[in-house]
Amino acid sequence: LVLLAACREIIGVQTFISTQTLIERLCEREDEPWATFRNDDEPITAPKLRNLLAPYGIKPSHNTERTARGYRRKSFKEA
Repeated sequence: LVLLAACREIIGVQTFISTQTLIERLCEREDEPWATFRNDDEPITAPKLRNLLAPYGIKPSHNTERTARGYRRKSFKEA
């Protein structure tokens, strides 16, 4: 639930956020574990993020221009 809340806050009013940008912003959150998620010193990866969000029905997709993969705000509202 901490991850879902963090993602919702990061996405804010945007309709889409790239996976890379989402991971970067998650890692900037000092009181949360994302920057040191793996092996206590490596940030969360795109596959791990995808796996953590999958049980909530949240999956990455392409943006409308099909130039980036990431997450849509509506997915987090529905979860």
